[in-house]
Amino acid sequence: MGRSCILKFCNFSRRLPHSLPRIAIDRREDAAFPRDILHLARYHRDDISSPAKLSQVEVQMRALVLDDAAAARIFLRDILVPLDFEVFEAADGIEGMDCLKAHGKLDVAFVDLNMPNMDGFEFTRAVRENDDYDAMPLIIVTTETGMDKLAECLEAQANEYVMKPYTKEVIEDKLTILGLL
Repeated sequence: MGRSCILKFCNFSRRLPHSLPRIAIDRREDAAFPRDILHLARYHRDDISSPAKLSQVEVQMRALVLDDAAAARIFLRDILVPLDFEVFEAADGIEGMDCLKAHGKLDVAFVDLNMPNMDGFEFTRAVRENDDYDAMPLIIVTTETGMDKLAECLEAQANEYVMKPYTKEVIEDKLTILGLL
C-alpha cells in the first residue's frame, strides 16, 4: 500500500493516496475551494451544489462484508456501523462482485475464505484483476490459521489478514493500518 496523506476540509477528513494528482484550486470568485473536494463528496453520492453545502457534508466510508455465515456478517456490521461505515453484505464472492458492480468501488472489503460458489481467494483475485476495484483494500477474515493459507492470501494480494474470533479492537487496528480510521 502506498503512502497517504490526510485531507481535512470543513467538517470531514479523508485519507488520500499520495499518488493522486495535486488538487487544483478553482480561481473563480464564486468558488474558493478545491474542485476535487466536490468530486470526493460526489464519489460518496452526497448532494453538493454549492460551497455552503460542503460544510454540512460528512463523508461516510463504505464497506463490503463477504461471509456465508449470517452471524459473522452481523457481528462485523455491528463493529463497522458505529465507526460510521455504510455496510453492504454478501454471502459469497459472486454476490460480492454483484455488489461492487451495483455500488462501485467501496472503501474496504472484509472477505471470508471459505464460501460457496466463489470463495475468498477467487473473489480477491477477481477484484485485483478488475481495474475498477484493484486498489480497494481487502481484509481476509477467516478461521484458517495455516501459514500456507496466509501465503496464498498474500499471493492473491490481500492487504490484511484477521483470524476468527476477533474483537472490535482488532478490526479498528486493521482499519487504522490501512488509513481508513
